[in-house]
Amino acid sequence: MKHKDNKKSFKAPSVRLTVFAAFIFFTVITLILLWLFQVVFLERIYKSFCIAQMKNNAEQLCETLYDGGDISTKATEIAEEHNMCISLLIPEKKSLTRLTDTIYNDCNLYYLSYRECMVLYKYSLQNGGSRFMSVSYDEEKGYVGSDFSLASSDEIHSVIYTLVCSKDEETYVLFLNSVITPVGATTKTITLLLIVISFVLVIFAVILTVFVSRKVTKPIIDINKKARLFASGDYDVRFNTRGGYKEVNELSATLNYTGVELSKVEKLRRELISNISHDLRTPLTLIQGYGEVMRDIPGECNPENLTTIIDETARLTSIVNEMLDYSKLQSGNYTPDFQKVDLSATVKSTVETYRTLTEKNGYIINYDECESAFVMGDGGMIVRALLNLINNAVTHTGEDNTVNVRQINSESTIRIEVSDSGHGIPKEQLSLIWERYYKADTEHKRAAVGTGLGLSIVKSIMILHKGKFGVRSREGHGSTFWIEFNRLNEEKGGAS
Repeated sequence: MKHKDNKKSFKAPSVRLTVFAAFIFFTVITLILLWLFQVVFLERIYKSFCIAQMKNNAEQLCETLYDGGDISTKATEIAEEHNMCISLLIPEKKSLTRLTDTIYNDCNLYYLSYRECMVLYKYSLQNGGSRFMSVSYDEEKGYVGSDFSLASSDEIHSVIYTLVCSKDEETYVLFLNSVITPVGATTKTITLLLIVISFVLVIFAVILTVFVSRKVTKPIIDINKKARLFASGDYDVRFNTRGGYKEVNELSATLNYTGVELSKVEKLRRELISNISHDLRTPLTLIQGYGEVMRDIPGECNPENLTTIIDETARLTSIVNEMLDYSKLQSGNYTPDFQKVDLSATVKSTVETYRTLTEKNGYIINYDECESAFVMGDGGMIVRALLNLINNAVTHTGEDNTVNVRQINSESTIRIEVSDSGHGIPKEQLSLIWERYYKADTEHKRAAVGTGLGLSIVKSIMILHKGKFGVRSREGHGSTFWIEFNRLNEEKGGAS
């Protein structure tokens, strides 16, 4: 029964579209902010700035008064710098005594009567000691004050700021008068300029966005196209590592390296299949041939033919087991059973077993017995590693068919060396022979036991045992493969 997925599949946007949308969004937000602050809120911002400046000037004058400075000189400096009128008065019962005046540009302070100043002073006291008033002249009522508003207006505001200061139980009243002009004409000019700027900015943003999006996305799109070929098995594809951005170049370099390594693995995999096919075909052909002879020809069912079939079956079983062991080690599904192992006895037993398998073919395996030495490890895996090293030496030894096995004991380690008298291994290939599928010689030679995966299995086993492994070889002088285990300290019962 087929189940339908009711969830709608989500299609991620392309990088180019994302970059384009981000630039356009940024441009729109920038234009909106320009219009808000340069047109809509311009007058409010301007008035707030003027009010804050008047407050700051009044506070400076009060501080000068508290410090005993020349208030008249300070007031003149501020008035000239900020184009405003300043008066300092002392309230006395029902009147105000004027101490100093700095009158410029026909300010309204000049025309205010003492009564009107007293009213502003009382308003300030009611407001906590300070107050802003917008003062205008009426022919019938005279000068009329009203609360100052930051709202937009086309009128010119004459603003008076009143601040009450105290010193030595004496009260002083500061009056600061400044004219705030409307910014309507300025706003219209800025609006016209913003229209032109917005139009130019939008066009420029679109052009820049298209250019940047193509510049950023082109190498990514190119990598994506080549990666599809890469995924299809074409490992000869090469990615451009120049002209892009740092991250894109690094990604291209990584993919190029991956392609080279996968090409090697693919080549070695094919060689392995060829080698294994050869190793499997030989015993199967012999088993089939001898079986057909024994079936068809009377008298051929003899012990010799049966022995050949049994031997080839054993060889076939060994090949399959070696492949299974390698698969388990690589997948991590094999759990080693670590126990105390007499490595000397294990080496001796392994050499004797191999002698039995190969002596009829004329191979000579030399081994000098060594004193007992113990390691902590998996006995079966250690035997497998030793068999693979000896088999590798037998397969590649020279015309003397001689293999030498040597054990070197030290206080902390035990090293097993297996030497052959073959052609040796080129120096540039020494670091590769431990890798899976790798074969140093191109001419396939049938191994006495196994598939040729032996060295890779040895490497995996030694990694599990936290041991060391290596090879010494010179062309024309044979090779010596070695493995080294941490020796078990028998007195302390642990590894030394």
